[in-house]
Amino acid sequence: MATARGGISLGGILTGVVVTFGALLLLTALVGGIFTTSDFNPTELGSTQEVGVGIGVGLVAAWFLSSMWGGYTAGRMGRGAGIVNGILVPLVVLIIGAIVAAIVGALGSSANLNLPFTPAQLPTQDSALYDLSAGFGIAILAAMAVGGAVGGGLGSRWHTKLERRVIAEEEGRIAETSAGGDGRNETLEMRGREDTPRPA
Repeated sequence: MATARGGISLGGILTGVVVTFGALLLLTALVGGIFTTSDFNPTELGSTQEVGVGIGVGLVAAWFLSSMWGGYTAGRMGRGAGIVNGILVPLVVLIIGAIVAAIVGALGSSANLNLPFTPAQLPTQDSALYDLSAGFGIAILAAMAVGGAVGGGLGSRWHTKLERRVIAEEEGRIAETSAGGDGRNETLEMRGREDTPRPA
């Protein structure tokens, strides 16, 4: 049985990282927009508050969907190794996020990328920060890993199906060609027997 081939794609992983950060920005904005519809005013309690269960769950879901989206992108580009590429996406997200935060901090500023175990910041809530408990940090890490793996598997599955379809079509054409050649050979043999003179 033919199988699709593939491997780790650095370009696919980096593209998945960019997709993950972009999707996270959109989804956290959605979480923040939903949060602003409530009666709670974050500016009344200072710059940092304990995060509620609703925001925590929203951030976990945002990270899961973002990682799945990024993992799917990497899986499509990584072909047969889609799950591996998908899992590597959130890992590289954490590494790049830490590097960016360190560089920005060295320049005397700050950057909040909503990484696990760091205060969360919603795009619609100005500069308000929300302390995430260790439990939510662990949940986000798990959501990133699972989301990346699921997305990578889905991306790889799509590409593998496409490759197998092409392989099946090619095998079908080869089989038809072989069958046609056998038929022509049989016809030539029959004509040869008919043309052979029979003894008197």
